[in-house]
Amino acid sequence: MKRLICLIALLSIVLIGCSTAGKSNTDKAKDEIKINATTKLEKEDIENIKYEKVTYLRIKELKNTDSEGWVWKQKIVNKKEDIKKVVEFLKSIKYTEIDQELRRGFGQIVELKEQNDVRIVFGGDSVNVNGKYFGISNEEDENMKKIYEDLNYNEETSERF
Repeated sequence: MKRLICLIALLSIVLIGCSTAGKSNTDKAKDEIKINATTKLEKEDIENIKYEKVTYLRIKELKNTDSEGWVWKQKIVNKKEDIKKVVEFLKSIKYTEIDQELRRGFGQIVELKEQNDVRIVFGGDSVNVNGKYFGISNEEDENMKKIYEDLNYNEETSERF
């Protein structure tokens, strides 16, 4: 009986390992993390994000490639010093409440898990934070692009959202 239990346990471990063996970090992240950014956040909520409590951080950027055209690329940030850099930047932005508008164009999407799931969509002079719009400066938008480019992580193709 003990041998049967050990055999079943061993088979389970092997099968679970095989199910993720050929997957990229992106695919594994999709399996593990679902961002449910439905809680409306105020700018004070953003200012109160603690980088130490962030359990997941992904940044996506829409890029024009010669071979594929416009595609979403992403970096999954997992080093605490990089998470701190991104979170501190997000907290430093001067968010100004604006009326919800239909905006066109966006550059980066920052998704993180902390107390609440957070999705920030950058679009020039505005951001959409979990469905609420704020005005920001074009300089802050450009700084987010620079942060993305400076992060030393593999860049993988991603889904839009």
